[in-house]
Amino acid sequence: MLEYVKSHIAQDSDLADFDMTPWFAGHPVDTISFGAALVEGRMYDSGPMMDADPGPAYPRLRELVRAGIRRQVVHPFDLADRRFGLVLDFRSPAIAEETHGLILEFVARLTPLLLGRLREDALERANRALRTIHEATEAFAHATTAQAVFDAACRLAVETGGYNTCWVGLAQHDPEKSVSLAASAGRGTGYVAQLRLSWADVPNGRGPAGTAIRERRISRWRDIAVDPRFEPWRHKALASGFRSCISLPFGGAGIPAAGALTLYSSDPMAFGEEERDLLVELTANMTKALQAFTTRQERDDALMAHSMSERRIDRLLAATGVVLYALALHGDEAVLVDMSENIVDMLGYVPGNIRGLDWWRNHVHPEDLPQAALGVPRTVESGQFVHRYRIRHQNGGYRWIHDEKTLQRDAAGNPVGIVGVWIDITERREAEEQIYRLAHIDPLTELPNRRLLNERLREVLIEARRTGVQGALLFIDLDRFKTINDMLGHSAGDSALRQAAQRLRQAVRAADTIARVGGDEFVVLIADAGSTVADAADHAATIARKMIDALTARPISIGEREYHLGASIGFTMFPKPDDTIDTLIREADTAMYQAKAGEADVVMFRQSMHLSIVARHAIEDEIRSALKAGRFEIWLQDQVELGGKPVGAEVLLRLRDRDGRIAVPSEFIGIAESSGLIVPLGRWLLREACALLARAHRDRPDWRLSVNVSPRQFRDPAFVTDVIAALDISGVPADRLTLEITENLLIRDTFEIARIMGILADRGVRFSVDDFGTGYSSLHYLRQLPIHEIKIDRGFIGQVPDDASSVAIVEAILAMARRLDLDVVAEGVETPEHVAFLKARGCPRMQGYFFACPIPVSEWLERSAHTPDAGVANARR
Repeated sequence: MLEYVKSHIAQDSDLADFDMTPWFAGHPVDTISFGAALVEGRMYDSGPMMDADPGPAYPRLRELVRAGIRRQVVHPFDLADRRFGLVLDFRSPAIAEETHGLILEFVARLTPLLLGRLREDALERANRALRTIHEATEAFAHATTAQAVFDAACRLAVETGGYNTCWVGLAQHDPEKSVSLAASAGRGTGYVAQLRLSWADVPNGRGPAGTAIRERRISRWRDIAVDPRFEPWRHKALASGFRSCISLPFGGAGIPAAGALTLYSSDPMAFGEEERDLLVELTANMTKALQAFTTRQERDDALMAHSMSERRIDRLLAATGVVLYALALHGDEAVLVDMSENIVDMLGYVPGNIRGLDWWRNHVHPEDLPQAALGVPRTVESGQFVHRYRIRHQNGGYRWIHDEKTLQRDAAGNPVGIVGVWIDITERREAEEQIYRLAHIDPLTELPNRRLLNERLREVLIEARRTGVQGALLFIDLDRFKTINDMLGHSAGDSALRQAAQRLRQAVRAADTIARVGGDEFVVLIADAGSTVADAADHAATIARKMIDALTARPISIGEREYHLGASIGFTMFPKPDDTIDTLIREADTAMYQAKAGEADVVMFRQSMHLSIVARHAIEDEIRSALKAGRFEIWLQDQVELGGKPVGAEVLLRLRDRDGRIAVPSEFIGIAESSGLIVPLGRWLLREACALLARAHRDRPDWRLSVNVSPRQFRDPAFVTDVIAALDISGVPADRLTLEITENLLIRDTFEIARIMGILADRGVRFSVDDFGTGYSSLHYLRQLPIHEIKIDRGFIGQVPDDASSVAIVEAILAMARRLDLDVVAEGVETPEHVAFLKARGCPRMQGYFFACPIPVSEWLERSAHTPDAGVANARR
């Protein structure tokens, strides 16, 4: 079985209303997506999930997918002989590469905190068991019958010990060796009453009580929901709220035990070693009390056991670190009357030096005293009170104390005293603070992270709306940081970020918040920038320039070298009527990108910037719609040889708007590239180009088509598969297809670029470098990569033969191409002078408006059918 223990859904999440109620129960392992991995102690990662992904065997996972979850990651960890799994559900199918490492680090830091919590819970249970022993020993001493002992043991185990149910079963010596019910208490007495148990070695005798009596040993069942031994009674026990059980034998030595004391708890982690030892002492005292009814000597022995029990309690208190104390109530005053000796271990003070509540008030941390002083009146009011505060140790430091007070009343019901427990939770508090830092502080720069920024921005925005004070939000992106990171590695980049963060922190006021929100991006929150928008804007701009000056005044040092950083800063003002956390960050980010684009170092957000973004998104939507509706068109422009005869064409892309207007690539290609839509668009263009090439190949087998490939499309993991699929479907020879790439693509990750080009070149695909001479400064790639052709940029061709520099560049490119055995295409050939110049220098192929302008593919095929030399001879439409 697998059980869900706890869940959390962020309040601002789309899943905030998702009902988790049906999850919290036991489920067969094989019906949970990560069940097998959790059993085996393996990490589980579902990978990207779509609506149809989860199989019918995982109904809970299918619910999550329908609710919007697209990935599930589970990391197992073991705690106190039990296995747990940290389950993380993501709304995005892609997660950062370092996610699993961060989860492992989080689990490693979380485990000590959980162990501390378990330890604290165990101590609290042990404390209740100690009180049960103390009160039971007194009750046993005053009991006059065995039944009174049994009743007292069951009642105190429930009322003082906090157990759900306690019952006493006595071994009978009838043929069935049955177990009779002598006494019971708690909410599960109905479950106990219907039991028909035996202490014989038969199926109904192998339960907790039967096993304890028969084998004269403690029978402990830590998790009823999964323990196979409890199968005959599991359903009814779980229905009664029981999750763990312990049965302790009692009676004379040398014969089967006279009976067993059986306790049930709703906590599956109950009955740890310390708690078990205390319960053993409880049953021992109960046995002593029963024997005391036989002889006076046995009663004396029971009294002696009580004394010894108190000494053992003192030893256990010393071992567990729990301090007990008692207060007497006199009117409104509380007087300390007793304190356990082990306070010297907790706080270093000898009990004799602790003189009343004045000592306590003088040692509680001043910040905590107002709340801590409410302890006594709240306990008198409600009967119990739990609080936490710091108290000074003898060495001068402070320890965090968990203080639990319980009211005592006399026979008439009047408050007469308070008994209390102190538990040292310092380590737990420190762990909680560490968890808080992990969740709210950027570990690299020690600045607040995005979560803490959002919390403070939410508070500041509410206050600004209430008071009318103007605030500002600044978004900062470091200039030239990426160059340092790429050139020197992440360690150098981290050093640069730490130095930059320190300088930025020094440039803002202590009351302002500066946070690192990712990469080399920082945000500054100015809560009070001025009383008017104009004053606040001037103040924000001044702070922004101070931060730029702090970054640029002197270089940063990395190793023995110095590097210069800059910054682009955008800011926005608040409060405005429709401001939210997301809109403010978006506005500041938009203004920063305007600064990055060259408008200025510091730019204030304007509404027109948002309109520009809206327009950009409108174009993205238009691209998606056109792809779906088939409104993209292929146009072609001929490439001719020296004599002017067409030998191929370049495939060009056009978008037909809904109103019939043709949009040229400059209006949409850049947005398609930055948004990622260029990948499906390029895939479509490849398929269509290969289909067209197949039609042309039947009549002109030497004909070639050139297709432009964007850098983002080239780096897409499916690019090679897309090209090969387009060729295989069309059936054309791969060497008839030329893929045009830009020089700038070759700058980054040359090894991976070479691998991809090599795979396609081995199939016969040709590669051409478009706009040659305008990008990559090194020509090393011409020897290292499978380049077949270069295209001279139209910027050079347009200046010949009048511009001497352009003439020299074109002649140098042609000479180099001949030496390297590369084909050459001159773009932008538009005048007779261009043609004459290129012919005189032997340029193999030309392309431009002098020969043909780009035309739709249908028109190109029509023209080619009637004028074979102008296109594909007799091409079929």
